[in-house]
Amino acid sequence: MTVAPGASLGSIGAGVMTGAHMQPGQRSGIQLYDFISPHARAKWPDPSTEEGRTEILRSLGEAEARFHVAAAAGRGMTLDDLRSRAIVTEGVRDGGALFDGAEAVKRGLADREESRMAFYTRILGTYAPAARKTAGRCALARAAVAGAVF
Repeated sequence: MTVAPGASLGSIGAGVMTGAHMQPGQRSGIQLYDFISPHARAKWPDPSTEEGRTEILRSLGEAEARFHVAAAAGRGMTLDDLRSRAIVTEGVRDGGALFDGAEAVKRGLADREESRMAFYTRILGTYAPAARKTAGRCALARAAVAGAVF
């Protein structure tokens, strides 16, 4: 079994959301219910409970940590350096801000600003496979069949 970086993997458990028609005129008229299998409570944490909020925050914290490690490695900087560039105050909890392109470049969080078209032109120009100089196998097979029939 393999899993891509950034992907999630865990116990499959099982869950279902179902609804029941309620009295007309109350919102949509349908009451929704979530059910989860006995050993999969963390699959759909209930945000109205302390346990649910704790699980949601745990999951978000892990995702943030994975992202920070990958982003720091990709930018060639330490975690502390990355975090110091992404905060809006001196407080480490004030990270996660969004910056426009020019500010992201200024902070060292991006290399350049460019349009989507310029990005695709640059990437495809660099990594596109070379054009084939010979016909593909399918074209050759069709030509052989056509020659045999006539």
